[in-house]
Amino acid sequence: MLTRGGKVVAELVPAPPAGRRLAELPGVLASLPSLGDEEAERFGEDIDRARSLSGTENPDDPWAS
Repeated sequence: MLTRGGKVVAELVPAPPAGRRLAELPGVLASLPSLGDEEAERFGEDIDRARSLSGTENPDDPWAS
C-alpha cells in the first residue's frame, strides 16, 4: 500500500491473468453457434478442395519416427 500523510492513497496488486483458463474451453466451445446442414456441407467441400490442391490428401504421420 502506498500512503501519503498516514492515509492509504493506492494499493499495488498483481494484474489479473490475460485471456481465459483452459478449464473454460468446453463452455466457450458450447456457446459458439453451430453450422447449419448446408453450411457444414459446404465447409466440408472447402476442406476437401484445399487438401486436393495442397497435395496432402493423405498426409504422412508427422509423429512417425
